[in-house]
Amino acid sequence: LITAHCGSVREDSYAGLQTQRHRHDLHRHGQRRSRRGITTLSEGGPSQTAVPSAEFAVGWAQAARAQIRKSVRRTRAARLHLFFAAPQGAALMLGHHWNLMPPTVVYEHLGKTYAPAMTIR
Repeated sequence: LITAHCGSVREDSYAGLQTQRHRHDLHRHGQRRSRRGITTLSEGGPSQTAVPSAEFAVGWAQAARAQIRKSVRRTRAARLHLFFAAPQGAALMLGHHWNLMPPTVVYEHLGKTYAPAMTIR
């Protein structure tokens, strides 16, 4: 499980899932509480100014990828689930650094729930 917001990267159990409803939606898509997640958070929270520069976006994407790869190696994860809330440029930058990752299910937020949007292989 990966929840992503631009900012520093940390690993946590369901950190970033703000409500019981989001946790329930996650369980509905095959996740279990025993699995750990990686959450990235910005100091000021998600906003239009969460990515102040191209250099920040590159550094954030590299840090996120490094933390995720570390977790994949440690857990031997065969599949990733990505919940991403960030500006499009950050998503694009993360995509540029996504090579050598397990298949990844990307979810979109639909207001009150999440739904699988695509799988990256």
